[in-house]
Amino acid sequence: MFYALNLFDLKDEDVYRKYLTTAGPIVQELGGDLVVMGRRTPEVPVHFPGTTIGGGQRWCIIATYKTEEDVRRFWNHPKNYDNKHLREDGTKNYVWALYEGADILKVS
Repeated sequence: MFYALNLFDLKDEDVYRKYLTTAGPIVQELGGDLVVMGRRTPEVPVHFPGTTIGGGQRWCIIATYKTEEDVRRFWNHPKNYDNKHLREDGTKNYVWALYEGADILKVS
């Protein structure tokens, strides 16, 4: 399983909503799933030495894909390619990262 982490701030909510109405169905078409979309909460008043609480971006989306190839297929999908400008115009401070699922007890 692969997890796509998207962190961002909204620049134009209506424009980004248009992007999601295209991107969401493409993810599902490729066997993926939009697991969560949420807003960052106010900082937790707890002290964790050596740890930064929060990454700065207000919004988070996590999507899952069965294979890394499915992620490539999403990025290269004609509808997604044609609508990337909506993501770019609707957000700022965008961070995207792909993680492969791992059993923490078996990682070497």
